[in-house]
Amino acid sequence: MAGDLKLFMTPPGDEDHPGGQDEHRQLKRRMSEAEKERLARQHWDWLGFIALCALGGIALGAVSAWAVLRFDINGIGSMIGRSGNWAEYTALLVGGLASTLGMIAMGIGIMVRSTWPEH
Repeated sequence: MAGDLKLFMTPPGDEDHPGGQDEHRQLKRRMSEAEKERLARQHWDWLGFIALCALGGIALGAVSAWAVLRFDINGIGSMIGRSGNWAEYTALLVGGLASTLGMIAMGIGIMVRSTWPEH
């Protein structure tokens, strides 16, 4: 048992390669300016796409909250309307649905964008 724990805690490369970790490391190479520019452009493209997906999800969440209140789904609209703190409850409903659907849309956007071919 103690031998298994020692093997588990050994840094990778020590037992697999006779030269140890130093032989296993790859040499770093310098990136050209064109590669740096391409990666920066790709970075901002990713961030823009993910932000667009998040905003779409937030809008969908706000519209869903409006529909719940407008069409009085399960009596939620009338219950909030009769409440003395209707503005706070409406803000909680809209904020909860908007943030949840925004995060879901952002996750879907990341999964979809990762499958796009590189230019």
